[in-house]
Amino acid sequence: MKRIAAISVVILSLIVIAGIVIQLGVVKNHKTLDEIITAAGKFVRDEHELFISGLDYTVEVPGEKVVLWVNGLPISNNELQTRLSLHKASGTGTQTIEEIEKILVEEKVIQSEAAKLGLTPTDEEINAFISQEKETAKNDPEYKAGVEKIIAAWGLSEDEYWNVYERYNVYRILAADKLSRHLLKDYYSKNKITPADEKQAKEKWDEFIAEKVAKAEVKVNPKFRR
Repeated sequence: MKRIAAISVVILSLIVIAGIVIQLGVVKNHKTLDEIITAAGKFVRDEHELFISGLDYTVEVPGEKVVLWVNGLPISNNELQTRLSLHKASGTGTQTIEEIEKILVEEKVIQSEAAKLGLTPTDEEINAFISQEKETAKNDPEYKAGVEKIIAAWGLSEDEYWNVYERYNVYRILAADKLSRHLLKDYYSKNKITPADEKQAKEKWDEFIAEKVAKAEVKVNPKFRR
């Protein structure tokens, strides 16, 4: 469903479905993408306000609504609950709050590392990426059908799809892509990339992120602890 031409092989080891990042091959019961979209739709329709607010990374989050701060970046309760509910509704295998927290902590670490290096995705980059996706939707019937399926199944407006849901995805994708391209300069400079190169690049990326996660400053809001 998601077309990510600019994303590295490292980031392609993950796929973005319904705003959820899941490891390849872990989808329960071998669900098809259509089944995942349909299943997630009930949550999105029933909790539309939560869904929309949980994907808005551009707002300042009041301290009382933050579950965790990761290197100073907030994980709001709305974002956590939105991602958790999407996973549960779609049955994609990651269905505990601890698992979702782990995913979000890693994402915030990536975003904080990108920010340190001046690699935070700009509005211009995000808009260009979305414009490219819109153009693809015009010219690729299969891609267009997929977008229309999500919009219909989730009860979204076209504006909500592109400017809330998709913007949230693109921000996360570009942050990871820009950071990986910085970290793996040698990999990207090669004229020919072998499977061994891909394996080595992914191992380097995984080691880098694991190290940064282990050293991350994670501050917990006791209000939300179980």
